[in-house]
Amino acid sequence: MIRRNNDGTDFTEKINRGYETRLNYMASKYSQVTAAHLIVTWPNDVDHSHANTELGESLNALRKTLRNQGVESQAGWVREVAQDRKDDKPHYHIGLLCNGREVQSGMGPAKHLNRLLTKHWGKPEESVFVKCQPPNPDLDCQAELNNRYSAIKLRTHQENAEAQRENILKWFSYHAKVETKGNVPPRVREYGFSQFPKEE
Repeated sequence: MIRRNNDGTDFTEKINRGYETRLNYMASKYSQVTAAHLIVTWPNDVDHSHANTELGESLNALRKTLRNQGVESQAGWVREVAQDRKDDKPHYHIGLLCNGREVQSGMGPAKHLNRLLTKHWGKPEESVFVKCQPPNPDLDCQAELNNRYSAIKLRTHQENAEAQRENILKWFSYHAKVETKGNVPPRVREYGFSQFPKEE
């Protein structure tokens, strides 16, 4: 099954290409890149008519915090609605790529994004709406090192760097599955990516 964007391009290809170009960009700048998969669950009692905007603003705030700490990052997100849901309440998958010398784990960014969203929604601080999805050990050349970090680390100068790069892309390709896409109101986007820095 092929999903098409409004311009006729392949939906799945656009998402996979978006992650690939951002991973290549980060790997060209840093000897280590940490890849994390975050999942955001929308609360049942929170209006989701502007969910993309709220998520985008919170994700930008997370990346700004990282940037203020001297950590460059790139990210992508996809919006999904389970097929068996009677409403169109979304959940989101986020692929986050960070300078791996500064960020070792996906847990810290997940906790910070959770704090931003719970504050925005007026929820108790102990609420958990963002979780860090551990990678499948089969998609990690260094699972024994990365398992406790809930992330995949790409070390660009190691012999297995290309295989590890492919593992990250396979892991993030889950975001491009079509089964949970398509159940959105008109003119509502189902995915997006961070922008590259402007060249000075």
